[in-house]
Amino acid sequence: MCSVYNTLHYFIETGEYAKHINRTNNSYEEKRELLVEELKRKFMKDIHIKDIRAGLHFLAEFKTNKTYEEVAQLAKNKKLELYPLTRFMLKEEQVDRGNKIVLVLGFANISREEIPEAVERLYEILKED
Repeated sequence: MCSVYNTLHYFIETGEYAKHINRTNNSYEEKRELLVEELKRKFMKDIHIKDIRAGLHFLAEFKTNKTYEEVAQLAKNKKLELYPLTRFMLKEEQVDRGNKIVLVLGFANISREEIPEAVERLYEILKED
């Protein structure tokens, strides 16, 4: 166990830990920007992104006639992991849909190269009949 602490101590003392954190933050920021850009390009006026430049998730509101349940099932069929806002609510009946749904979108576990395909799948789920 002592060697783990020594290694960690060395990693911090030499500044390598700070470099690692900066690289990681930059990578996540680039992915977030790319995802937001792709979503806006694909959905145009049918999306409102509640973008906070922190964390690994953000909220996006989409215009759609589909219910949360339909979206969840279609996402499962297309192997796209989505988190509807209702998942985080105590009572789903509190949701006033108005032909919109809110999704929590994460980007930590997706590569930059996979983002356009994921956005395309999401578009198919929300827009195609």
